[in-house]
Amino acid sequence: MQSQSYRWLSFRSQRSLEEIGNAILLHKFSNSEDQGFTLYELNKNVIEAKFTEKIHMIESVVDYNGNITTIPIETFVHTTFQIRNDYGFIEIYDPPRKLLGLINHLGKITNYETEIAQQLMNIPRLITYFENIGIRIRVRIIKCKDISLSNDTQAEMIIKSSSDVRNNAKDYFQKYTIASATISFVDISSTAKLIASNSGHIKIVDCKSLVKRDLLREAVVAAI
Repeated sequence: MQSQSYRWLSFRSQRSLEEIGNAILLHKFSNSEDQGFTLYELNKNVIEAKFTEKIHMIESVVDYNGNITTIPIETFVHTTFQIRNDYGFIEIYDPPRKLLGLINHLGKITNYETEIAQQLMNIPRLITYFENIGIRIRVRIIKCKDISLSNDTQAEMIIKSSSDVRNNAKDYFQKYTIASATISFVDISSTAKLIASNSGHIKIVDCKSLVKRDLLREAVVAAI
């Protein structure tokens, strides 16, 4: 494990660490599988395990005549992580930010309620992330905190693009951190609500589409 642990995801679970560990054992990695877990340690306080995922890539090779040959390559990505029990929350430490396979597997095991560890909601980067992958979103900020006063306020704002951030909301994000916001997926007719808790987490709620929830979770993590 790394010397400085980074809390990446926190969720409530009806199951104990022992039950989660036993479930991980049922998803053990083998060379015949595309992904799975290797369990290193399991006790009442911590699980330490490795998640292995098979990645398919294409490598291009150019010969002396300039001809390009593509070669399919299979490789394995290994991620060591910890799960700890902390005041009723199950917390995951140290996985990389974009390993959805790991989170999806743990989600199946724990039936979690997503809470992403982050000190503030970075709406500008969230919007830019979606623009870069060709998805339009509309953000309605419901509640925010005045940075200088640290109190909640109802300074609502609607943001439709990164140009809105640059032209109309630049001062807004210098003055406020975001406490809650509603995300509308313009082209997909789906919405979700983000709530920043006092513990510094962001909870994704009221997202009826599991696909959109996973996409939104990935985007929020990328926006940290």
